[in-house]
Amino acid sequence: MIVISLGILLALGNCPAANAVTEEDRQDLPDRFARQEPEGGSISLYWLNGELNGETLKQQIELLRQNGFAGIAPLPMRSTRPEYLSRAYFELYRSMLDELAARGMELMFYDDCDFPTGTAGGRMKEVHPDKLIKYLTRVDTTLRGGETRVIDIPDGQGMRFCQLMSACISGTGETGRTSISDNVNVRPAADGFVAQVELPAGEWRLQLFLCCSDKNARLVDYLDPDAVGKLMELTYGAYYRLFPEHFGTTIRTTFYDDHAYYQAPGAAEWTDGFNEKFKESYGFPPDTLYPSLFENTGGGDAAGRVAMYGVRDRMNAEGYPRVVSQWAAAHRMACSGHPAGTYRPNPLQLMGDGLLYFKHQDIPLCDYIHFLRQGIDGFNIPASAAYNYDRDILYCEIYGNFQPDSCNDGDMLYRAAMDVYARGINKLIPHGTWYDDAQVAIAPEISWRNPRMATRLKDYNRWVSRCEMILQHSRHVAQVGILYPIADMQSHYHFGEYAITNGRESIRGNRYFDLIGTMTRKLRVDYTLIHPETLDERCVVGEDGVLRLDNPKNYEEYRLLIVPWCRTIHVSNLAKVKDCADRGVNVLFMGHYPEKSAEFAGDEAVQRLVDELKHHPGVHFMDDLDEEKLEEFIRGHIDLNVRVEQVRETGGTSTAPAGRPAAFRDRECAFNVIHKVRDGMDFFFFGNPTDDGLTAEISFADGFGKGKRVELWNPHTGKIEKLHPVQTQDGRLRITLPLEPVQSRFITVR
Repeated sequence: MIVISLGILLALGNCPAANAVTEEDRQDLPDRFARQEPEGGSISLYWLNGELNGETLKQQIELLRQNGFAGIAPLPMRSTRPEYLSRAYFELYRSMLDELAARGMELMFYDDCDFPTGTAGGRMKEVHPDKLIKYLTRVDTTLRGGETRVIDIPDGQGMRFCQLMSACISGTGETGRTSISDNVNVRPAADGFVAQVELPAGEWRLQLFLCCSDKNARLVDYLDPDAVGKLMELTYGAYYRLFPEHFGTTIRTTFYDDHAYYQAPGAAEWTDGFNEKFKESYGFPPDTLYPSLFENTGGGDAAGRVAMYGVRDRMNAEGYPRVVSQWAAAHRMACSGHPAGTYRPNPLQLMGDGLLYFKHQDIPLCDYIHFLRQGIDGFNIPASAAYNYDRDILYCEIYGNFQPDSCNDGDMLYRAAMDVYARGINKLIPHGTWYDDAQVAIAPEISWRNPRMATRLKDYNRWVSRCEMILQHSRHVAQVGILYPIADMQSHYHFGEYAITNGRESIRGNRYFDLIGTMTRKLRVDYTLIHPETLDERCVVGEDGVLRLDNPKNYEEYRLLIVPWCRTIHVSNLAKVKDCADRGVNVLFMGHYPEKSAEFAGDEAVQRLVDELKHHPGVHFMDDLDEEKLEEFIRGHIDLNVRVEQVRETGGTSTAPAGRPAAFRDRECAFNVIHKVRDGMDFFFFGNPTDDGLTAEISFADGFGKGKRVELWNPHTGKIEKLHPVQTQDGRLRITLPLEPVQSRFITVR
C-alpha cells in the first residue's frame, strides 16, 4: 500500500527557468514515457574481432536495432581484419556509417585500436616517437664535490629520451636543498644517458629529477597538447577526411578509453614542458620542490606538493580531454571518454584531480567493470564533475568483464544500471556485442546470441529509454555539499610511498572516500562533491542559510557543507566556509580541523580562520566517521527533501536460487535515491537491484508538492498511476513503496 499525506511536499523547481516550463512541456514527457516504443535505448560497445564482412555488419546492425539499441561504438582490435586504418578497413567502416544513418542510429566514435587510447594502432610510435608518454624518475646519490663528475643514469640503456627537470643538493643529513640545475648536463652516451655534474667542494647529497621516455613507450604524451594534436591527425583526421558528412549527424560523440597516470612507470607520468608551465602559474621555477614528490622534506611540503601535483593535473585536463573537445566542437560533435578508475579512492595514480579532469570535456564518462559493485562508492565522483561544470549528460561503459560470467543474465543488465542511475549516470554503453561470438575475449556477450539475456534485451532498452529521458537534461538536487579534498590528498602523496595499485589504496590521512560511501549506501543521502575551484568561483552564499552552486542549468542549493579530514586546505576555501557559517549554512568538519595552507606562506591565515571557526555556533565537529551519529546530525540540521526511513523484506525469505552471490541480496544498494527536476516536475528514482522483494518507508519534507499531482511512474512498462495523499501526524509526506526483485520506479510530483 502507498500512503501519502495531503499537501505536505516541499515545492522545488520554483526558479525562473523552471517557472518558464509550459503545460505543453509537462504533458509531452508523460506521453513519451508511456509509449510502447519510447525513443532512445543504449549504445552497444561493438567489438570488431576477426575478419569483417560488409553483409554480416549490416545484419548485426539490424539485429541490434530490433533489440532496441540506439547505436553502436565500434571498437577495432589488433585482431581486426582488414587492418585498422587500412583502405579496406575504411570501406567497411563507411558501410557501417551508411547503414546506421539509414536506420536513424548513432555511431559513437571509439578513437583508437584496442585500449588504452593513445597509440593510433601503433602508428604514433612509428611516426612521432618523440611525442610518447614520459615519466619522472629520480637519481639519489652522495658525492664529494670540487670536481666535475659523470654519473650513469640507471636504466639509461632502455631510454629513448631523458631530460633534466631539476638537480638539488643538500648537506648530508640536512633537509634544506639548493638547486644546481645550471651545473648539470644530461646527455646521450654509448650505454644510454649520463649526467655531467659540477659540485662545489664538500660532501653532498645529490638528487637528479629526470623526465624520461623508454623504448617500450607506445602511448601519446597525454600532458602535451601538441603531441595529442599529432595523434588526432592520425586518427580523427583520417576518418573526417573520408566521412565528413557523417560527423555531427551519424557520429555525434567521441569515446576515448583508459588514460591514466599508471600507464607510465611508477604512476609518475610527467612531461618535459612541466617546468615552463609551473613558472607561468607561480612566477618561479619548481627546481627545489621536486624532492617533496618523493619524500617528506620538512616545512613547505604540503604547499609544494599541492602546487606540483596541481600543475600536472591542470596539464592533464588541458591535454587529451580539452584538445579532443576543441576538435569535436569544430566538427559538430561532442567529446566523451574516460580515464581509468574514475571511481577509485586514490586519484593520484589515475587522472589526478578526479573532478578537474572533466572541466573542459563535453560529456564525462566512467566505466563499471569486473564485477557487480566494483567501485560503487566512487561513481558520485564523475557525477559531481558533471554537476560542478554544468554538464547534463554522464555516460557509463558498463558490464565489462563482469565475473562470474554465469551470473550475467537479463537481471544483471538492470542491477548494475540501477546502481549507476542512482549515482548520477544517465547514459549507458553496454560492454558489449562481439562481431564474432566464437571469440569473445571479455564476457559478457550482450546480444541476441546470448541465451541468458536474448529475450530481455528489447525490454531492457525500453526501460533504459524511459529512465534516461528523465535522468538526462534534468537538474540534480542535492542539499549536502562535500568539499572535494584534492588539496589534502595531494599533500599526503609522494611517488614511491604507495604501491602501484591503480588507485585502490586510499590516500592515508584522508577518509573522505569512506564518507561518500556511507552517505550513499548506508544513509541514502545524496550529495555533490564540490571542487575547491568551484567553491571559490561558482558558489554563492545566500542570506537564507543556503550555499548555492550558481550554474545556469544545474544550480544546486546546499544547506550542509562538510569539510572531510582536511589538514591542508586552500585559504580561500576556508574563508568561504566561514562565510557559510556566518550566513547560516550548517558546516561540519570531520576528522580534524585544517592546519596547513595549500598555498605558500598561508599557514598563519589558515590557523587564524580555524581559531575563529572552532568557536563559531554554526560550525560542528565530528572526530570520526560514525554512521549513526552522522545520520542523527544530518536529520537534526536539514529538513531533507527525501528520506528512506526503513527498508524491509517483503513477504518472508528470498525465493532466489541457492548459491547466488551475496551482492545480489545487498540491501544497502536498494532504494538509493536521486532527485532530478525536469520540465517543472520533480522525479525521485528508486531501484531494488536485489533478489528479494523489498518495501521501503519513504518520507518527504513538510510542504512538498502542495497543490500538485503525485504519481508513480514505472519505467519497465510506461504505466503512470496517480497516488492519493493521506494525512499523517508528523508533518512529513509518508510513502510505503514495495518493489519486487530487480524493479525500479520514479515517484513524480507535477
